Amino acid sequence: MLFLTVYGPELESIYWYIYKYTQQAGCVGREQLYSAYLPHAAHASKGHTKNIEDAVNYLKAAGLIGDDGAYFSRQSNIDMDIPFAALLLRQFRQLEHFSPQLSPLDLLYVTLLEQLYILPDRLWISDYRMGSGFCCLYQPKLLHAIAWRWVMTEGTLQEFFEEHLQSWIPSLTARGEAAQSVFYALEQLEQDGKIRLLPKQDSPSRPYFGTRCMRGIELV
Repeated sequence: MLFLTVYGPELESIYWYIYKYTQQAGCVGREQLYSAYLPHAAHASKGHTKNIEDAVNYLKAAGLIGDDGAYFSRQSNIDMDIPFAALLLRQFRQLEHFSPQLSPLDLLYVTLLEQLYILPDRLWISDYRMGSGFCCLYQPKLLHAIAWRWVMTEGTLQEFFEEHLQSWIPSLTARGEAAQSVFYALEQLEQDGKIRLLPKQDSPSRPYFGTRCMRGIELV
């Protein structure tokens, strides 16, 4: 179900609509959702509702919404400032470990990302059945948003990766190094002055980033 062809902006808009109405009224009826997202003349045509139904089914498979005759958010008290992509990626990570009832196909959703790009430390695969290939590089703003959900503002990179970032997104290679997809995003955040990478030479924790041998991180 998570392999439905749906689009990020569409998913985000529909999810936050259902989330807000869950807080206000407890649930959102199907017809209400159609009224909010379809021209009035299209309501009666099932063909016009397919994109909405696919998005709803995707959100249900991801465990973000439920359906008991009307739609409702399964999450409560979400930080509205969190990027939807971060919320969805963390949900995928939780599904990997806590939802054995899902089909193997659904569980492959993030596993593909981890197995094809992160563990072998690749940025680009030319034969990926999508145009001429596919590049995997996390957006700096996504990592920044995730970093600020850490319970600490300064600590070792090993703590940051193993105890925090890995619970949101695949980030460590098969050798336990920071994947390039993560490194370049963190490097950009450092250049932008949003984080500091620290040597912490007296720390017994693992160093990262090759010859830079960084062991610490500070959010600023």
